[in-house]
Amino acid sequence: MATNTMLQTLNKAAVGGLESASNRRQVETFIAAGVIAIGDVVMFDVGQAGPDRVLFVKKGDLVGTGNGLCVGVAITAAAVGESVNVVIAGYVDVSTHGTVASANMLTACQTSAGTVDGRVPADISPAFGITLEARTGAGLVKALVYKQY
Repeated sequence: MATNTMLQTLNKAAVGGLESASNRRQVETFIAAGVIAIGDVVMFDVGQAGPDRVLFVKKGDLVGTGNGLCVGVAITAAAVGESVNVVIAGYVDVSTHGTVASANMLTACQTSAGTVDGRVPADISPAFGITLEARTGAGLVKALVYKQY
């Protein structure tokens, strides 16, 4: 699960192309406890026993005030028991429930499972990230995910 983030490099050849250039994001590998699609917001599976609670992830459950157990965004699809790569911090395409503005603070799984929404004053979970572009309607939006753990 744990990976190292080595020295940052400024890779001029990667400008405009690679999300991982200059360590702009951190990716961890987990085990899927359910079916996960690319762009899904994932959460720790607290239904597991012991330390497996932070080894297994599943599509984030709907919580009306935001889901504080959400840890990142899947960049690979996975079936139950398969490895899934998750961006836990940095640049990623994330599934949104509906319309979001650019520079909109995000809450995880507030309106529907596995998606983000714009924050509202009633949210009690930590901010999940911020949008880097506007999006009309549900779909993938470019965002910066904040490190949750």
